[in-house]
Amino acid sequence: MNFLLAKNYFVAKKSRLCVPKWGLSLALTLGSCSYFSPLKPPELAFRGVEVRHGSLVATDLVVSLEVRNPNSRSFQVDAVEYVIHVANTKVADGKRAEPILLKANESVLVNLPVQVNWLALLNSVANQADKRNLNYEIEGRLDSREVNLPFKHQGKLSLGL
Repeated sequence: MNFLLAKNYFVAKKSRLCVPKWGLSLALTLGSCSYFSPLKPPELAFRGVEVRHGSLVATDLVVSLEVRNPNSRSFQVDAVEYVIHVANTKVADGKRAEPILLKANESVLVNLPVQVNWLALLNSVANQADKRNLNYEIEGRLDSREVNLPFKHQGKLSLGL
C-alpha cells in the first residue's frame, strides 16, 4: 500500500484511507511502548542433574533448568552467571557464555555446567536437619546487550532415602 502526504493527512492510494499525521504518530508511539517497557525476570524450574565426570575431590555436573520468559518480546541472553547453595552453603558457581534465545512467553531448557566440591556438599548435608530433602537455591544473572536480569530460585531436592 502506498501513502501520499496530503496537507496534514496520510492517504492510502488504493483504499482511500485517511489518517491524520498525529494519529499515525500516536499509533507508532503506543505500539513501541511494549518494546521499551522493562523486562521481567525469568521464571526458573529445576529439571534435573546429570553427572559427567567425578573424582574423590569434585564432580562435574550439568544442571538442567527450564527458563521461561514472561515478557511479551524475545531477547537473547549472551551469558549466565550463577551460584548454587545447598542447605545455605555455597557448593558451586559458574558461567555459561553460550547465547540463549528466550522467545516471548515461551520456555527453553538450559544446561549449566557445574563443578561441585564434595567436601562442601557433604558439609552442607551434614548441617541440615532434614537429611531426606535438601534445600537448594540457584541465583545469578542473565546478561544480554539490552539488560542484565537477576534471577533466584529455591526448592527442595528429595534424596529418596
